[in-house]
Amino acid sequence: DYTEAYGRHINGLLPPDRRIDASEIEAAFDIVGRRPQYLHAAVTRYATGDLGGGREFGSLLGLAEDERETHWDSYRRQWSSLDALQQAVLRRIIAEGDRFRPFDADSLAAYAADVGDQVAAKDVQRSLDGLREQELVVRLERGRYSLEDPSIADWLASETVSTEEDTPPSGPRP
Repeated sequence: DYTEAYGRHINGLLPPDRRIDASEIEAAFDIVGRRPQYLHAAVTRYATGDLGGGREFGSLLGLAEDERETHWDSYRRQWSSLDALQQAVLRRIIAEGDRFRPFDADSLAAYAADVGDQVAAKDVQRSLDGLREQELVVRLERGRYSLEDPSIADWLASETVSTEEDTPPSGPRP
């Protein structure tokens, strides 16, 4: 509904030769993780082009990918600032989804395996607090956490695939 309404609005403002197909707007919205601000930025760049600079107009999907890449750069910077336990907790949140329980025995064992040392519940709580401060994780209720922005899971999956190892580079150890 959102992309249809937005498409009608934006196409009403564009000249006929620059109008955007509704399916392309929907696909661009998916590319940018369903974040309206990034869709708006891509559509604006598409609509205005090079502002008279003579450059060829890019496709909306290509511009959406550029916007996503800019957004993902912030994840790269944040990831490199996380310590190993924060990275392990974030990976576990992504892997477990709604089943994520930060302090159960399986989670504590998984964190310990990732960081190569014993991990206590208080350490996990500190990591979760740090992830919340960086706006990567949101607390739903006591003992339940989720990703602030689900597109970080897509970013992490793309980084994992693009590296030769199974996991992205680690940050500093706790």
